[in-house]
Amino acid sequence: MNVPLWESRLIIIGLTENILRTVQQVWFPDLQFPEAVQHTLITSAIVVAQAKDKPLTVAKLAKYLEMPRATLQRRIKYLCARGLVMREGNHLFFNVEVLALTPQAIARSRQLILAAAEDLCNLSARPLDPLLATEHQMRLTRATRL
Repeated sequence: MNVPLWESRLIIIGLTENILRTVQQVWFPDLQFPEAVQHTLITSAIVVAQAKDKPLTVAKLAKYLEMPRATLQRRIKYLCARGLVMREGNHLFFNVEVLALTPQAIARSRQLILAAAEDLCNLSARPLDPLLATEHQMRLTRATRL
């Protein structure tokens, strides 16, 4: 296949899917994969906002995720019932205490990331294909002129 960085792209795509499937197995084993991915995105947005000390409301989260509020409300209800998300007033918070229950998920994710990093490093040790080599040389030439 003549796509620039094809093998690198495949490694990154595989890593993404493997991490999402790990999350599904640990946190959402009762859900089909696409639905588990949706719940993962919702939970991730809540965690990131919480870490930045800017908790989200359902309205802000719906806008951010471009998800209908009714759908998001159902997903939030599920996450709250599972103990993953809590409501405090209008704001949503991730229950960080549940993270202590899943060290295997972090260990598995680290393994996946390290394996992908090793694969990417092995690719970078190989010579670039002619198209990439030409693009790379042009960038180097431009950089040396600056």
